[in-house]
Amino acid sequence: MELIARILRNLFHLYYVDFLGVPYGWLEYFLGKDNIHQGTEQVFKILVSVALLFILLYVVRLVNAGVRGAINMRRINKDMQGHEIREPHTVRDTTFVEELDMAQHPLHTLTQLKKEKRYGRMAELFSRLNQPDEAARWFLKDGQYKRAAEEMAKAGKTFKAARMLQRTGDYETAARFFAGIGKYKHAASALMKGGNAPGAASAYAEGGYYGKAVATFKEYFTTNQDPPNVQEAAADLCYRWLQKNEFTGSLNIDERNELYLLTGRRFLAAGRAALAATLFQEGGDTRLASEIYKRLNQSSARQVPPGGEK
Repeated sequence: MELIARILRNLFHLYYVDFLGVPYGWLEYFLGKDNIHQGTEQVFKILVSVALLFILLYVVRLVNAGVRGAINMRRINKDMQGHEIREPHTVRDTTFVEELDMAQHPLHTLTQLKKEKRYGRMAELFSRLNQPDEAARWFLKDGQYKRAAEEMAKAGKTFKAARMLQRTGDYETAARFFAGIGKYKHAASALMKGGNAPGAASAYAEGGYYGKAVATFKEYFTTNQDPPNVQEAAADLCYRWLQKNEFTGSLNIDERNELYLLTGRRFLAAGRAALAATLFQEGGDTRLASEIYKRLNQSSARQVPPGGEK
């Protein structure tokens, strides 16, 4: 205990006499020893000690806050690991912010986007705000014709949208738009311009123009130079219509038989002999049909081993 007391006394002497003696010496120098009264040294050293204590506590508080902040940030980073965090004004998708700006300050937002020539972005905002006419206008300005047509259709201008798509060369989409409002002749015309004669024939048939459908199918099968797989797809399309009573019932016997034979030839070339034989038989070419059935029976017989079991 005596050792501890001695150490404490030495520490107190170091602090009170040596450490605090330095600033007190400065005070004596500036004030002059004649102006120093009794007790001034004790008061001065107490005030300095209190000030040092407050400074020490403040430093400890700052250190503690820094450590706690670092620990919390580390915990947050660990919890958010795998998630993409972006600082404000660096967000890649600014859609929500721009929509808010559009709703609150429409003229300013549009003026800024127009100045930056971001016509597509303007159109997107108008579309999200359910203003299809304006959206279509700016999609057109941006060269996004298909999106412009979609907005026109929303605004009840489907026919105009289809005509615009046809002028820009998107014949397939134009045909879908025309067909959607019952304009099957226009749909067929668009498909013909796009080089899709079978699709045009189907559009005619969909609209009840069966004579035009038959003529278009016949012209395609007799004049086209498409690859076999494309011709087979056209034959499938024609065959689907030949299976519908309202279509075949509207044709005379010669038209119906000719379509059966034309599609049958495509199926035969594609290796679908059984279906081809059925169509030849329906079309009146019973001789060719019987030859195909005979070859099919012979091929089937060769595949059956003696005893009749496969």
